[in-house]
Amino acid sequence: MASDRKARVGVIGCGWWSTYTHIPGLKEYPSADLVALADQNPERLQAAAKKYEVERTYTDYRQMLANERLDGVVVAVNHAAHYEVAKAALEAGLHIMLEKPMVLEAAHARELVDLARRQGREIIVGYPWHYTETARRAREIVQSGRLGEVQFVSSLFASMVIEFYRGNPEAYRPVFNYPVT
Repeated sequence: MASDRKARVGVIGCGWWSTYTHIPGLKEYPSADLVALADQNPERLQAAAKKYEVERTYTDYRQMLANERLDGVVVAVNHAAHYEVAKAALEAGLHIMLEKPMVLEAAHARELVDLARRQGREIIVGYPWHYTETARRAREIVQSGRLGEVQFVSSLFASMVIEFYRGNPEAYRPVFNYPVT
């Protein structure tokens, strides 16, 4: 791809994470052109398209893959659909940024990696927390040797999800200030 040409990107999945991170990031990135959005939910799709001024929308991602001239896609759908959507995108000759978890079965992960290699395409699995200031600083301290040799690591990953499980997604709006969903 020539350096003066913008990457043409589509987003598959217009849920809260896409409308909070992926879509705004692509809109702000000067080397990318957000071409189209796809989501099975027409209301969610139209809300995202309106908020971010994206004209081309699809309720079937396969139609987007067939009809749009893209360089890559962001896949941010339900994790159970990651394999199917990522495979279709790779078969369409696209680079993909795939949300975590990559897939649910190791054999599917190997298959996607092999397919990407054969197609000469990249798969990036999204996990941005490694690049936060806190994570970078912790890495710096550990690597500096100031703490001595690391002998044990214990980690807890926790999210505010209880209200989502209770069917109350609006509970977190004041915290995250979701732009769409």
